[in-house]
Amino acid sequence: MAGSPGATAASLTIAPPELRAAEGGGTEEVERLAVHDGSVDRQYMAKLESEAGSGTQRARFNAAVGHHAAALFEFSRGDTEHALTDERTAISYAPEEPALLMNAAYICLQRSEYKQALEYLERARRYAPDNPDVAKLTGWSYYGLNKLDEAIAEWKRALTLRPEKEVRDALERAERDKKEEESYRENESSHFKLRYNGTAAPALARDVLRTLEMHFSAIESELNFTPPESIGVILYTQDAFSDITRAPSWVGALNDGRIRVPVQGLSGVDQELSHVLKHELTHSFVRQKTRGNCLVAANCGNRVPTWVNEGLAQWMSGEMRLRWCKSLARGMPFHWAGWKAPGWVWTAAQHTMPTRGRSPISNTSFKRTAWAMSNASWTGSAPAWPRRRRCAKCCTAITTT
Repeated sequence: MAGSPGATAASLTIAPPELRAAEGGGTEEVERLAVHDGSVDRQYMAKLESEAGSGTQRARFNAAVGHHAAALFEFSRGDTEHALTDERTAISYAPEEPALLMNAAYICLQRSEYKQALEYLERARRYAPDNPDVAKLTGWSYYGLNKLDEAIAEWKRALTLRPEKEVRDALERAERDKKEEESYRENESSHFKLRYNGTAAPALARDVLRTLEMHFSAIESELNFTPPESIGVILYTQDAFSDITRAPSWVGALNDGRIRVPVQGLSGVDQELSHVLKHELTHSFVRQKTRGNCLVAANCGNRVPTWVNEGLAQWMSGEMRLRWCKSLARGMPFHWAGWKAPGWVWTAAQHTMPTRGRSPISNTSFKRTAWAMSNASWTGSAPAWPRRRRCAKCCTAITTT
């Protein structure tokens, strides 16, 4: 489950670093000319780069400021790909500027590229060893890599440098995880790192890994994508799951970067657990494939919209049922976990998804459906073509190569 109230409450959120790349004054004009009228002025950027070729420190700094302004603008629009490209270009002109390095790391974190983020943060620490944002973001990187001891150490350091509620919350979360997982056993496979409560049978852990690898191959084929990072999986008792995730009692599993599943009383993977694992694994694929890409950041917070994420997960795990679509086709909105999607979304998905085993999910039929969904209004029981363009880039990122 992703995007539900439980997942939202359990997710780790860190604000962007304080950016001071324009120290020294006189850069406001560069920032204004680099981005104006709702777009990046690439002709002006080329002019800055040409002037930077003269080799003067000021000209190189101006080029860095221009590309940094472009990166901030692109990131605000949800375009993390171009934002990271511009930030990297800015760093090439001012390689010792901590704010640029931290912002590049922050973008990498939003894209779940934790190792790359650490490389930028290690460089930033050389130039700003006592900057609290470096410690805060480094903790986030380690947490994403499932290195709890290192994450806890960095967040404690960040709090000594500058007390912040979001860091205290993150530290509390990591310490809860560490306390619970200290007695856990570990296992791993080609794509997963599994930790499980000592009361769980080792045979169950092995069965879970086999099932996950089977689902990994199926989703990899459907989405034409292989996640570059290993996926963390934790098996809990029911009580431990509730204590750690703070999720509502009706939540059967959770994906906040790691797949967390209660398995109390099971000795092997049954059909229900298999569906749950495939559902949550689909969220991991979507998270890593889209890397936060979104067309309108103000509408979906740089994340894939819930109806796309949850709809794909339900389809891939076989949870969508024809009886749902028949009732939804009447125009009734489908309420689920505190949010709702128009019935036509689910109906369109059900009737245009390719037949299982015949063709990949990125075929023309689904591409058209995704584009139709993204151009439709969220009001009413049927789409008003094309009243609003929303989340087209998210759909495209998931359903195309």
